[in-house]
Amino acid sequence: PQSFSKMYKYAKRDMHNIFLTTAESNLYRSNYRFIENTNELKYIEGFNYYIPCELARGQIARTVAYMKLIYPKITIENCISIELIIKWNKEFQPNNLEIKRNNLIYKLQGNFNPFILEPNTIEEIF
Repeated sequence: PQSFSKMYKYAKRDMHNIFLTTAESNLYRSNYRFIENTNELKYIEGFNYYIPCELARGQIARTVAYMKLIYPKITIENCISIELIIKWNKEFQPNNLEIKRNNLIYKLQGNFNPFILEPNTIEEIF
């Protein structure tokens, strides 16, 4: 969520963190913590939560990892656990649309999300 990156002037305009969605989805997502299922609730006391569809999970993992890499002061633990980032990245590899989007952002913004190019580096870095 943009609220987690206020200390970085350009983070809210970083196209790797901007996704087209409906107003309703954005409202439900808010700035809640991502979880996989309700079994995790006993571990996230005090947090509101959001369970994304499976189609989005790998992309969420790679996006959050990218944001932490580029903007290191962001506290991602308020957004998602490191374990879940690694798990979703493994289970949901980059698809063609995610790869095409990464290439387009490179043309417009000048940088890639390295975790889409080399997904296994998430485990090495985190």
